[in-house]
Amino acid sequence: MGSAALGVVVEVLDEGALYRLLRVRRPDKAATAATLAAHRAPGQFVQVDAGGDQTLFALADAPGAADDALELLVKRGGAVADALFSLVPGDAVAMSDPEGAGYPLELARGLDLVLVAAGSGIAPIRAALVGALRRRDDFGRIALFYGQARPEDFAFADEVDGWRRGGVFVTLCATAAGSDWPGVRGRVQAALAVDAPAWDPTRTAVFVCGMAAMEDEVRALAERRGVP
Repeated sequence: MGSAALGVVVEVLDEGALYRLLRVRRPDKAATAATLAAHRAPGQFVQVDAGGDQTLFALADAPGAADDALELLVKRGGAVADALFSLVPGDAVAMSDPEGAGYPLELARGLDLVLVAAGSGIAPIRAALVGALRRRDDFGRIALFYGQARPEDFAFADEVDGWRRGGVFVTLCATAAGSDWPGVRGRVQAALAVDAPAWDPTRTAVFVCGMAAMEDEVRALAERRGVP
């Protein structure tokens, strides 16, 4: 695991009732070049250190951001997350360079993409979606299935219309929604099962991030559909 280095918060955005998006940039050209070289694929993660406590955060953006910032989606709760929640632009944060393999979008070129996220799992899945939209002609149909407990918990809600205009089929699922909720009520994997019969197993790639039980169900569904 990489060692933490200095980053500077350049923007803080509230994302739903539970989350905050921190945009962090390296303070000098040499460190920025090293960070960008390490950020090779959507779905990579960084190690963040706050007062000696360390936590891994999946990056919420794909490589290629115009202003060289890395994006961290932080959910309130836990020593590191709560420390990050208090940061404002100009504050320093100790953060490693991007690590891990990320999502292999290159292997999915020419295929339909099914992206499945629950809770804070939307961070790397959003990175995969952003990466795919930057290369929209490389992929076929793109579908996003995203679940949260309550409608107010959805992060990146203000981006959904733009995703849809970009040709993404977006399904938002809330397990604790009222009767006025226009999206799907229930678990995201249940909505996915309704859509799955339309998948062509010879041209579909599935990327998933969320709770372990949800991931297991999605993998089992993909296997039943014959998606390798």
